[in-house]
Amino acid sequence: MHLDLPVELPVNPDYWPDGQWRLKLGLRPLQLEAWIEIDEQFGSELRLKQALLSQRHADLFVSLPTSLSAQQRVLDLLVQHLLRFFPGHYQQQGQSLQNLITGQGWNLAELEPLDLAGRLVQEDLCLMQAEAGVYRLTAASVCFPSRWEPRSKLGRELTQIHRPVPGYGDRLARPVDGFFDRLQPDYPGWRLNWSIVDSPDLCLLPREEPCSALITATNAGQRLWLRIERQTLRRLA
Repeated sequence: MHLDLPVELPVNPDYWPDGQWRLKLGLRPLQLEAWIEIDEQFGSELRLKQALLSQRHADLFVSLPTSLSAQQRVLDLLVQHLLRFFPGHYQQQGQSLQNLITGQGWNLAELEPLDLAGRLVQEDLCLMQAEAGVYRLTAASVCFPSRWEPRSKLGRELTQIHRPVPGYGDRLARPVDGFFDRLQPDYPGWRLNWSIVDSPDLCLLPREEPCSALITATNAGQRLWLRIERQTLRRLA
């Protein structure tokens, strides 16, 4: 499972310790208790997700019918995790789950499992399932994409999904496939990914017209943002 959390952070030299740029995975071991993060934007980002999904649900949540069982596994794991590690934020009574901070409440059976799971946390959730040794995207709740569209990736394998990434096929495809094959349920991983974008908005779907003509050496500092995403990967079973 792949989760994205776009955040705005100051430029930190720890991300580029020697000043050299390299295309690499940068994966590190992740303790299970750190799987989900909650920060000061918790309430505002969950309300933003709710608004985005009410307006553009078909653009931001996608799934294949064959993914329902795996989706349920994601929801079950997530609810267990939230109740254990964030008891001050969530409370469950029967089939009802309450967010004690935002006041939101959900019936755990009222939506597709991954659709509901994506509404519970700030992270976006992507479900990859293996078919004949190839991992494909079978469901996704992505309210905060970075210039990509979830439905255009549905059913595609990892290399196809990342085709727009320069150098991915030559330098990263094999290491990524190998990491997915070796990933164990109790040993998730995490990485940071960064990009330069032309908007501070979290929901950045593809745009029809490029904005490069509007960016100059004079105004780049006011028109561009450094976007950093924390990505975690966890095998369900």
